[in-house]
Amino acid sequence: MGGLVARYGLAWLESSVVPHRVRTFVSYDAPHRGANIPLGLQHWTDFFAGQSADAAFFRDRLNRPAARQMLAYHFEVPQPTTPAADPLFAVLQADFAAVGGYPQQPRRVAFANGSGTMLDQGYTAGAQLIDYAFSNLLVTILGDVWARARRRSGDGLRRPHPHPLRAGCAAHRDRLRPRCPNDSAPGGWRASMTQLDTTQAPYGDIVALHPNHCFVPTVSALDLDTADLFYDVAGDPDLLAHTSFDAVYYAAADNEEHVHISPAAAVALLAEVVHP
Repeated sequence: MGGLVARYGLAWLESSVVPHRVRTFVSYDAPHRGANIPLGLQHWTDFFAGQSADAAFFRDRLNRPAARQMLAYHFEVPQPTTPAADPLFAVLQADFAAVGGYPQQPRRVAFANGSGTMLDQGYTAGAQLIDYAFSNLLVTILGDVWARARRRSGDGLRRPHPHPLRAGCAAHRDRLRPRCPNDSAPGGWRASMTQLDTTQAPYGDIVALHPNHCFVPTVSALDLDTADLFYDVAGDPDLLAHTSFDAVYYAAADNEEHVHISPAAAVALLAEVVHP
């Protein structure tokens, strides 16, 4: 959110004819076109919020205005057939448009922690992310989570509703359309699945089958005018023609943790800060 706040503040000052004396605006892995937390995880925390203080805490963070403004997809209960961002996402984009989108006076620089070579997060679209099951004589609870898929099978949250009077219960899997593999897309990652795995459940054991998910897609951090999350950034011969930034940097090899500063990024960042 810091990059978005700085972007809006500078643009607002210029639109209000207030000098800001900023020479270089650096956006470091900011989600200009939206951030991502797997919808299955969002619904997981909401479903188990009544049984887990940790789940309730995370669910409440998802419902804060900043998260609702940034997330490209936000959970709703019940989940609509076509998932979408919270209305506050569009409000924020309209606020940017009202002040000209970007500041025009400073040099604009964007860094992305995501790969520019279309590298995914180490698993395919539709892969299972969380394995969680608990069963006794009275109840069976399955809390499995999948990454969003390109096809109909295997995405969302499988969440049977516990019944206190019988063993077992019918399962329901969220069906999310349209499907976009944003959970495994190139981008700065967040270790949400590992965080869930290391959280003590009130019953049963939460197992993360993959540690990370894409949090800020590379194309979002660089604000590229494409809807393709697997866009070949490194292969674009005229990349700056597709962004509002004057210079862009991205991870040369693997996807990096969100806001991680690698040695290469540190050199580039320092060069931009002292840019004449």
